[in-house]
Amino acid sequence: MRTETRSAAGKFNAKALKLYCAFMILPCVAVLFLVPLVVDTYWFANNAYFNWVPVRDYPYEVTGANADVVIFGDSSALAGVDPLLMQQQLGVSVVNLSPIVRSLFMMRDKPLAAYLKHNKPPKLIVIYLAVWQTEMPREEASTDGLIVMMRHDNAADALGWALRHPVGMLNADIYLGNLILGNLRQPVTMAGHNAAWNKHGFLPYPGVLPHLTASCVIGPQHHLARDFGAWPQLMVKRYQSAQTDVVLYLAPAPDCKGLGEYYRVADNIQPRPINQWQVLDPNLFLDDIADAHPEERFVPITTQLLIDSLRPLISPVRGPA
Repeated sequence: MRTETRSAAGKFNAKALKLYCAFMILPCVAVLFLVPLVVDTYWFANNAYFNWVPVRDYPYEVTGANADVVIFGDSSALAGVDPLLMQQQLGVSVVNLSPIVRSLFMMRDKPLAAYLKHNKPPKLIVIYLAVWQTEMPREEASTDGLIVMMRHDNAADALGWALRHPVGMLNADIYLGNLILGNLRQPVTMAGHNAAWNKHGFLPYPGVLPHLTASCVIGPQHHLARDFGAWPQLMVKRYQSAQTDVVLYLAPAPDCKGLGEYYRVADNIQPRPINQWQVLDPNLFLDDIADAHPEERFVPITTQLLIDSLRPLISPVRGPA
């Protein structure tokens, strides 16, 4: 009798375990397959929790821009370079194609390559980077990169990433699915943020966020890579041509403690940057993980520094005034 009772209990437990696993696992599997379909929709681009979708889409979708100068770098360029101000002062057309740095880790220079497929070669490509982002971008799966990959990359590349970084890709996918479900429960519109991008051509950071102070310290997340300069070197090799010059510009940095080793990078990096690396008042920058994003009202300062460095390169292209 006891044996029969134990056998029945064992069968019940096994059945309950299977049902439990089904209820736990099947929704996750469904999310994994549904997320790519949702991300590629108009709703996601305009109403999802994740903003900046127009920023991510722009290099892949713009045609006929045919800009004279293309800015391509990390988020220090995305937040700190005003192409309209550059156009006014330099008299040439300018676009800012810089991605969010976390998507840069996954997509590398694919946004720039996509832009060049549908637009004439620019006279000048400016690789605009924070000094601690000049190494070869590491392969790191992220939700930001996954959004771009799902909207614009091919299935073979996505599969390759999933095979090389299964845990990272799974985490990014589940996190993205969670954000989508959360937005369905409590809709959040990013129309204002996206309108700012459409109006300015860069992504201004508002002043309501905390600023760095005189006691700031450059975060430990910025490590001194042995291959500093490898990324701009590759970009010069890949995109320099008879029609297009490619130059490196080092983004200004906040005057915080811990910059000593980066002065050495700025002095020795190859290719040589077109500017003397500028260290500015920390209060101009937002207190975030990047340590390189100027507040919106200070973007004219960072943009003017770039303009001044580009004048000697732009004038010969334009010819006599």
